[in-house]
Amino acid sequence: MSQRSVGKFLPSAFSVPVPAPFVQLNHVRVSLAGRPVLRGINWRWRAGESWAVLGANGSGKSTFLRLVAAELHPDPRS
Repeated sequence: MSQRSVGKFLPSAFSVPVPAPFVQLNHVRVSLAGRPVLRGINWRWRAGESWAVLGANGSGKSTFLRLVAAELHPDPRS
């Protein structure tokens, strides 16, 4: 099958509108009691997406979720 005929059967990636993220983090850093606990976080969440947050105890999962829920704020220099 040629590349030209494949294009007839597959939808173009550009034909589907991508919703704007309703949460977006760019180069975010969070400190608790003066100690950095999250550094360099880049993440976005768009409508219709589902995410799982996995990691070892003490790795920052709850801090990350509190940041996404706006219970915590990033460091000003983020």
